[in-house]
Amino acid sequence: MRSKILIALVFIFCASCLSCQTVHNDSIEKEIRRTMRKRHLPAMAVALVDDQEILYLGAMGLIDIENDIPASTRSVFKLWSLAKVFTAIEIFREIEEGLVDLDAPLTTYLPDFRIQSRFEENEDICIREILAHRAGLPRHEGLLPVGIEREDLNYIEPFELGAWNTYRVYPVAHRYKYSNLGYDLLGRLIEQNRQEGFFKHMKLDVLNDLGMSNSSFYSGGIDSTLARALGYGYHQRKYHSYIQYDINNFPSGNLYSTIEDLAVFLQAVFRNDLFEKEETLSGMLVDHYSRPEDPETMGLGWKLATFDDQEPLIWHDGGPSEGIGSLIAFLPERKMGIAVIGNGTEFAGYYSLTFAMEILSQAIEEKTGIEFREADKAVGIEVEPQLLKKVEGKYAAFGTVMEVSLKDGKLKASIGGMGMNLLPVNEREFALTSWMDKMGLTRIINAPADLSKIRVSFMGTGTAEARMILNFNNISHEICPKYPVQSRIPESWKSLAGSYERAELLPGKIVGAGGGGVMEIKIRDDYLDMSAPYGPIIPSNDTSILILSGAYAGEVMEYAPELGAILHQKTVFLPAGK
Repeated sequence: MRSKILIALVFIFCASCLSCQTVHNDSIEKEIRRTMRKRHLPAMAVALVDDQEILYLGAMGLIDIENDIPASTRSVFKLWSLAKVFTAIEIFREIEEGLVDLDAPLTTYLPDFRIQSRFEENEDICIREILAHRAGLPRHEGLLPVGIEREDLNYIEPFELGAWNTYRVYPVAHRYKYSNLGYDLLGRLIEQNRQEGFFKHMKLDVLNDLGMSNSSFYSGGIDSTLARALGYGYHQRKYHSYIQYDINNFPSGNLYSTIEDLAVFLQAVFRNDLFEKEETLSGMLVDHYSRPEDPETMGLGWKLATFDDQEPLIWHDGGPSEGIGSLIAFLPERKMGIAVIGNGTEFAGYYSLTFAMEILSQAIEEKTGIEFREADKAVGIEVEPQLLKKVEGKYAAFGTVMEVSLKDGKLKASIGGMGMNLLPVNEREFALTSWMDKMGLTRIINAPADLSKIRVSFMGTGTAEARMILNFNNISHEICPKYPVQSRIPESWKSLAGSYERAELLPGKIVGAGGGGVMEIKIRDDYLDMSAPYGPIIPSNDTSILILSGAYAGEVMEYAPELGAILHQKTVFLPAGK
């Protein structure tokens, strides 16, 4: 790789920038450069919109390192899960037309849908719960039954038939569980109602209607003269490219767009042009189901947060494991919003929203002259040691295990070799602190989150449902179940431990193509751990293994003795070397 490209990526000095001629905002561009360096993003694209005025529209860096292609405001990025916002918008258009009832069971529209359950409660899954990610559905679909094929490639896969070998993760409305499958099922509902293929209908009647002429749910629907962005991962000081390809899951994650089109979309939101009725949009932006034991705030198709601890902030993100992270966020009361895209695996929703909130703060300060006050530093209070003793234990968190223990009257936490203190800030919340954080070392080693912005609470202490809740600056939450205490290592665990080769699982439990990499299951102290992205697991009986943390938290893997393998929906893990 040529030295000038390396210089561009490290220092962002030779990056191109296109911005609105009416506004030149040095502070925004400074924040973009800082974020690109910190999160290892070869390129970023940003649009800042104040009602119908575009305050900033810019793109920096390289969308294709190998071919030295600069980013522009017309570069096409795959936005992954931002697709869900537009799928939800179409569902609400159909609600206005009387084609969909929010509280009708999914089987009203997709009568062939069926899913397995390990719970006594088997309530109907309704449209509202799917939109709010409270339907208890797994993250992804399973296998189509033997003999079932897509009859028309203009229509998406019959996902309602591909859930038969998956399990409900939680009872309906029990707790938040992000599900791509849920939105893919909504895509099938759209096809049924419109009698037209999903991506064709969405292009002609939704995206084009909103003025998003360079957007599509299918790569073939994008102007071929527009440059396409690659995604990138950063490992051992090198960038590794990810080609952005079409996936079967069009409704939940196959949206392509430009930053210009996202600016146009925000303008349409502020004009209230999405729907026929003014109240329809506001109905999407109301929190559903959250409560202290499940604090994740979620509207219908939109995620919710608070801005400056007082006004609602509406947002949704996409990626970035696939190499591109994207975000739309807006303040409905101010009619101000931002769209952000960065082509790197480190631009997760927490970081893209943190960036967005910083830019929105700058814009509001410039417009109003009122500065936002920094949050007060956490101040500890005294708590009786016997109360702290109740929360000791191992918790499944961050896709691994965090151990919480009481030492010298202080509550300590340890994860991945990193020690932290749990500082009580009120009767039910703790702040995370670390000597590494105090010295600024966590910024150098690129820790997975800003510890100073995390608050920790505990629920159900002393019960089988004991759990720790991590609150990431009121942006997102992770519910971390307590790992069951083991008096001794069960023999069944020892038989599961080892290396596994990942392969495709086909209908009829047929092993398909391999090449998916090697996974490890290890016994660590007194818990069972599986390589990322699975994390802590625990067998619930002779044939079922429960995933406790990470993207697949709550899901069930099946041990298939006839194959000597572990099955998870469309994936099979075969013992290495067999």
